[in-house]
Amino acid sequence: MNEIENLKKRVAELESVIRRLSLLDRYAFEKLIQILDGRNIIVGTTTGTKIGTAVTQKIGFFGATPVVAQAGAAGTADATYSANEVTMINNMYTAMRNYGLLVG
Repeated sequence: MNEIENLKKRVAELESVIRRLSLLDRYAFEKLIQILDGRNIIVGTTTGTKIGTAVTQKIGFFGATPVVAQAGAAGTADATYSANEVTMINNMYTAMRNYGLLVG
């Protein structure tokens, strides 16, 4: 195979890869994704964006071990705290620690 034929073959292979990528509805990464300093993630303003689309998917922040969606206690806090409200606040605190959003 001469050089021209070799280049044509490589171009055809690249075109095939680009065509497959442009038809996908998602990208699956098999390597780490690194975002350099000063770069932002910009999302749409109409529908919004989800991180994690099911309660069984795990996520963690700031080096915390990823966890599934955390359950909480129902209720609202007012000037005097009932046992259920204290439980609710403790559950929220624990969930934030589990996600890595609070330290300590």
